Parts: sequence; structure tokens; C-alpha cells
Amino acid sequence: MKTNKYFLVLLMVVMSLTACNKDGDTITTSGVPTIELSGSGDIVIDKDYANGLALTLNWTDNSYMTTNDDRVQTPVSTVVNTLQFSKTVTFENPIEILTESGTTSMQFTGENLNSLVGRVGLESDIASTLYIRIRSELANNVSPQYSNVYQINVTPYSIDMT
Repeated sequence: MKTNKYFLVLLMVVMSLTACNKDGDTITTSGVPTIELSGSGDIVIDKDYANGLALTLNWTDNSYMTTNDDRVQTPVSTVVNTLQFSKTVTFENPIEILTESGTTSMQFTGENLNSLVGRVGLESDIASTLYIRIRSELANNVSPQYSNVYQINVTPYSIDMT
């Protein structure tokens, strides 16, 4: 019985020493790729065309990739991307919109954009700069990365509340 225990321990030691790293056992992760954000340009929102397309934002894909020992990259999960809108370049109190996993663009109608810039704090009927960026988070314990800051001039329309 004692011999069987020693044989089992010896077998486990031999198996662990002969394990091969070429099987993809070792995985190294690369950082979150930087996102490039772009859009469709300056906007004057017209309330007569509130249901029409006003803004299109596009960004590069930043799927999280892993590389095994054979240098083959495979996607593990998608990074959580959040669009941030602000009236200041420092993004002190941004309005945030969570994007769906795997998307690389978002469109806004005139009505949606007018509502959004109103929440940001831009004044009606005055051309003001709107700052937009993407915050990318890989996990809760990893500090987020940010895209370039995209800025556009937006002239929202006023809404008569009487």
C-alpha cells in the first residue's frame, strides 16, 4: 500500500515536469487597444427635421485579444465602451451612454441629439462646442482608457414648454 502512494506521487511529479508550453497553456494578454473616435461634423439641429439623422459617431474596434505561445491572437471578451458627452474638455460632469458590445458606431436623430445636448448644458439657439470621447474598461480593477477627444459645434433648438 505504501508503495502505491509513492508511485502515485512520483507519477504526478513526472507529469508536471514534462508538461509542454506549446499546447497553449500559457496565455499572455495585450493591453486594450486605443480607440480612434470620429464623427460627421458640425451640426445645426432643425426642429422641423427632428426625426432626421443629425450625428453619426464612428470608432475603431478595441476587442480584447489574447496571444498564446504560437503568437495566435484570439478575442476573449469585448471591452465595455461608454460614450461620454460634455460641455467642457475636462469632462467634469459628463453624460454617459453605454454602447452595445461589439458596436463601432452610433447614430443620433435631431430630437435625440437636442435632448442630449440639453442635458449636457448647452444653450439653445447658440452654437456651442460639444466634447465627446469613449471610456473603455476591461475590468473593474483596471483603470479605464480614453479615446481621443472629438469636438463638434452644435446649435440646438429651443423647446417651447408653454
